[in-house]
Amino acid sequence: MKEYIINRENYHNFRNTGGKVKGLYELGKQGFLVPEWFGISPDIFYDNIMEDISSSNDKNEIIKLIEEFSFREDSSMIQEAVKKLGTADYYAVRSSARAEDSEKFSFAGQLDSFLYVKKEDIEFYIKKVWKSMFSDHIYEYAKNNNIDIKYELPFVIIQRMIDSESAGVAFSKNPVNGNDEAVISAVYGLGSSLVNGEVSGDTYVVNTETGKILEKQINDKEIMHILDKEYGFGIVTAAVNTKIRNFQVLKDEDIIKIAETVKEAEEKSGSPRDIEWGIEKGKIYILQSRPVTALEKNLKKEREVIWDNSNIVESYSNITLPLTFSFVRSVYSKVYEQFSLLMGVDKKTIRNYLPVFNCMLGYLNSRIYYNLLNWYRLLVLFPGFKANRKFMEQMMGVKEELPEEVEKSIKDSGNIGRFLSRITLAKTFLGFGINFLLIDIKVRKFKNLLNNTLENRNTEEMSEYELYNYYTELENKLLYNWQTPILNDFYTMISFGILKNKIQKYKLDTEDGILHNELIVHEAEIISVEPSKYIEKMAEIVRSEGIIKDIQDIKSFEKSIFENEKFRVIFDEYMEKFGDRSIAELKLESPTLYENPELLLKTVFETAKSEKRVRNDSFTDLKNKEKEVFQKLDGKFIKKYRFKKALRLARKHTALRENLRYERTRVYGRVRRIFLRMGELFEEKNIIETKRDIFYLEKDEIFALINGTSVYPDLKKTVDLRKEKIEKDKQKESLPDRLKTFGVLSSDFEYISLDKDENINAEMRKGTGCCKGIVRGKVQVVRNPNETVIEKDCIIVAHSTDPGWVMVFPLAKGLIVEKGSLLSHSAIVARELGIPAVVAVNKVTEWLKDGDTVELDGSTGVIRKLEV
Repeated sequence: MKEYIINRENYHNFRNTGGKVKGLYELGKQGFLVPEWFGISPDIFYDNIMEDISSSNDKNEIIKLIEEFSFREDSSMIQEAVKKLGTADYYAVRSSARAEDSEKFSFAGQLDSFLYVKKEDIEFYIKKVWKSMFSDHIYEYAKNNNIDIKYELPFVIIQRMIDSESAGVAFSKNPVNGNDEAVISAVYGLGSSLVNGEVSGDTYVVNTETGKILEKQINDKEIMHILDKEYGFGIVTAAVNTKIRNFQVLKDEDIIKIAETVKEAEEKSGSPRDIEWGIEKGKIYILQSRPVTALEKNLKKEREVIWDNSNIVESYSNITLPLTFSFVRSVYSKVYEQFSLLMGVDKKTIRNYLPVFNCMLGYLNSRIYYNLLNWYRLLVLFPGFKANRKFMEQMMGVKEELPEEVEKSIKDSGNIGRFLSRITLAKTFLGFGINFLLIDIKVRKFKNLLNNTLENRNTEEMSEYELYNYYTELENKLLYNWQTPILNDFYTMISFGILKNKIQKYKLDTEDGILHNELIVHEAEIISVEPSKYIEKMAEIVRSEGIIKDIQDIKSFEKSIFENEKFRVIFDEYMEKFGDRSIAELKLESPTLYENPELLLKTVFETAKSEKRVRNDSFTDLKNKEKEVFQKLDGKFIKKYRFKKALRLARKHTALRENLRYERTRVYGRVRRIFLRMGELFEEKNIIETKRDIFYLEKDEIFALINGTSVYPDLKKTVDLRKEKIEKDKQKESLPDRLKTFGVLSSDFEYISLDKDENINAEMRKGTGCCKGIVRGKVQVVRNPNETVIEKDCIIVAHSTDPGWVMVFPLAKGLIVEKGSLLSHSAIVARELGIPAVVAVNKVTEWLKDGDTVELDGSTGVIRKLEV
């Protein structure tokens, strides 16, 4: 007699049972807690109908045959199988189709399931499952994929019904990124409310290696599915008790147990799993299990990228317009390509690395990020990857190290043995050494080239084509010959790292670990400090001439101050040197002091209102600290020599770095003038509405129009579309500082935040101390100095700063910055001016509010909120 009932004992007597039957069999065999079950083969139907259906293409005929089908003598066999399931009031009746969970076809979830079925109704619901195979959408799908579904009736599973207090689904791998994280969704009652999309359940993410719960998302669960007690069978939608609907569905121990269960299912099956589970009387049952084949296929296709804005946010915070990004991206690409050649990397390797050079930066929701993996790939080209990557992370302010497997893949992809011969490696070492020795000569030559290229060029009298030619000249002479500043950045990174290592190795540091920071103050002048000194000079004139006594507000001050000849002379000197500076000065769209000197005048006015502040004597402190350190090395001549050399080089290259940043400001200022003039000419010719609309275009779009190669010359429409997108990006939730993306980044790309919630304390935060000194005072949170009247002797709190902020530093008695590192502009200038400062303070602009009183320790980096 032919078998139609399948169970654990006779499973191997059947073929093509479908994914769910196979899953239940394997789960039971592997020792998981699975509700008792058996299955009905569709052959029970095919073998007992009298009609020949081979030529029938009418689905209604098949449906009619199913409705009229009688199990006859096989009915007793089904009832006997039900008895073997044990005592149960209700059963679940589900499909297990051969095509339902296959890789080729996707019927998953489309066939009907029936819950809380009475024993006497099981045969009726078996036929209902079969009939669901012929629903309109499945029938059309099958026809379009050449599936003859009249021969594809599913096995039907009959399973003891689990009366779940809570239920849901779980993935053994994160379905978004493939990480080793169990992702669990949970609802009250039956899991059908979740699977049907009626409720957004809670979501829990668990690290399956450590068992740590990484994330909990608790949602409002208004309804749940339960037994329909009125009719005595089936399910009904009920309201969740208001006391628990916003509470966590699962206890933490159950979250971890489910994570362990789904991970164990993956390990025993050999592939990622998706399970449905339910909890009844404290026991966790697995109701079904499926392989997540789509996840494996997608992960193989999708490229992962890690983005980080730790350091670049100082220059390009918040929204950056398209012209700036297109300009900066092209500069980074060419500069680092030329830098690699200068360091001795051969041309063949450079060609192989073009995809890396072209994607050093990314543009995510109109914000600029480092493509962090490409920065590491670039570093692989040079000697000493292991040491240099640490130095690079310190300079860039990168808080989190790369995962080990990512680091290995980068080293493998840029393996010296793969791209570089021993001769080439020797050339790279040689290039590194020669350029190091010649850096002073190279800096002088670079400054001469820059001065010659920038002088005596009046952009106001140029036509569009002349402006294009001038930009091309700047690009070829300066922007594509920017190797000297990059070389020095590289040497700064290394020399600063070596200094820190020497301090640790020779055990010179104090408990607070900030000696390298205290010693890096420069004996020689750096140009970044000059604006503060000019501001103090102008403020002193205002005080000494009695001007401040007669003026009560900034508007009156702006109107009358230029009548004073002494003031005008100093002001004009300042503008000649620093007129291209502005807040966010590396954004081409930022108005400079030439366009609007209001911030400078406000700072002078506020500074003049109070007596000249006595700054910390940083030079005397420096000499005392040096003497103390050198005494520890008395008698250790070689160590003292090596330490002094490391210190000298660290100071030299950090000072050069700051001074070369000023030269960068001059070049960016000239580029800004070129594009603003183009904007004026485009406005005159009605190509764009206003001259500042030029910043919504990419540079190649502008040049294409000038040169007659534009494929879409209607720039007004392009500008309108860009403005619309940027407005939408402004409304979006801010992206994390560090994130991972997958594949192509469309307008609503998915990402995983890699930010760590560390150091969250209501009364105290700790960052990186930059300049010693303990100060107390009220804080002022400054988003944009152009839009804020900064009070004298406040403690400035900022998300990030750039060189343009140096104008407001004289007003501050202390500085706290959310972003940055020891080599950030704000850190260096604060040290030179003797302003106690702390950078890299986690979420400080959310923690502190205007008027809060804090104590700031610039040595230890500790900030304490004080009760007034």
